[in-house]
Amino acid sequence: MVTTFTFNDTILIVLRTGEHEPRLAQISDFFTVMRKFLVDSLANRILFRGSIAIGDFYANDTTNTVMGPAVTDAAAWYDKANWIGAHATPRSTLVIQRWLEHNAKTKAHVMLDYDVPLKGVPLYGPRQLNWPKVFFVDSISPCGSDADPREKLFEFLAQHQVPWGTETKFYNTVAFFDHAVSVWGHMVRA
Repeated sequence: MVTTFTFNDTILIVLRTGEHEPRLAQISDFFTVMRKFLVDSLANRILFRGSIAIGDFYANDTTNTVMGPAVTDAAAWYDKANWIGAHATPRSTLVIQRWLEHNAKTKAHVMLDYDVPLKGVPLYGPRQLNWPKVFFVDSISPCGSDADPREKLFEFLAQHQVPWGTETKFYNTVAFFDHAVSVWGHMVRA
């Protein structure tokens, strides 16, 4: 159900659900895969930022073609965030929120509400990919047995040059990590 398309330095990872709108459980599973992908990329010195869109699209693996309203939505938002991470587009945030309202018992532990720092415009609060949690899940964590997750994040980020004008991208990433940890820690204690 998951397929990857690449175009130069762009990667599209799509979830195919056929003729049916994806269920919240499928979206949650997809976010789980994406958060592991993001942290593995960090560990391999690749920084990604992107957007997640829900909707219709056409895909052809043979011709490496993917297009449609969901692709257009993702393309409009993928480069707007000033951080390393992935966020749902505004439309997709509304779709997810509708499902969460209807399915109050569904755990959305792979998603967080957070005001995304955008380049040159005010913040907006969509659903975020909760990639920091990967650092705390023993079976998939990039941390060794004695490594501190926050220290490991800094190790990954410090492997990169920080050209003038891009420093806020790194600081915003750390701020999101800290926010996710505080929310996740609060949920664990509750």
